[in-house]
Amino acid sequence: FAQRQRDLAMLPRIAGALESGRFVLYFQRIRPLDALGGDHAEVLVRLHEEDGTVVPPAHFIPAAERFNRMPELDRWIIDATFVQIAAWREAAREMPFSQISINLSGASLDDPALPGFIEERMRVHGIEGELLCFEITESAAVADPQRALAFIARAHEWGAALSLDDFGSGLSSFAYLKQFRVDYLKIDGQFVRNAANDASDRAVIEAMVRLAQAHGLRTVAEFVAEPALLPMLRALGVDYAQGYTVHKPAPLASA
Repeated sequence: FAQRQRDLAMLPRIAGALESGRFVLYFQRIRPLDALGGDHAEVLVRLHEEDGTVVPPAHFIPAAERFNRMPELDRWIIDATFVQIAAWREAAREMPFSQISINLSGASLDDPALPGFIEERMRVHGIEGELLCFEITESAAVADPQRALAFIARAHEWGAALSLDDFGSGLSSFAYLKQFRVDYLKIDGQFVRNAANDASDRAVIEAMVRLAQAHGLRTVAEFVAEPALLPMLRALGVDYAQGYTVHKPAPLASA
């Protein structure tokens, strides 16, 4: 009940931020562990209150999901990301990452009009699909496999990559990997956080890496918060690391 009350109180703040342009894009680098190739980046979002307070997503995403505002917020994030890519180009700068990842909520994945919206925004801003990676969570993909498969196929037509986020959180998507023609598996942070001290977590990570390799996929370890994790993850065969040890989130416009 208390959470519902907090979510209800957040709703007008979300609406006000969308109307007045007070959502701000942040990013976090995703670094290759073999030192080959360039960094990727994941787009994040923050809400800036009128008094300048920065509100992290954990405070407003649950409310947006509960009251079906995520499709609107996802569309804002997609368009704002494309605007920033176009701004770098207009400034005669290359995008500072080899690829940029955008999260899609389950509600957006269920929206049959979303692919058309993305295509139209790509055309307006002149964005090449090869610059993009769309992240969908394991739970969203498994909840509606046919919708997920359709979106994955469409995104690959644009030349974009796909990442299966929070992989291992439910261990329910193993059976779908042959169907989900994604490019990356993001290993759920619950297995990464304490892996330096937990043999069981290391065994799970290693199993996921071997599974990904068997399907020709690359792996990303999330929530890498300790420097000691980097050599261990590299030894286990993980391809990329993401977390505060690699890079602390910063405004996308500052990249």
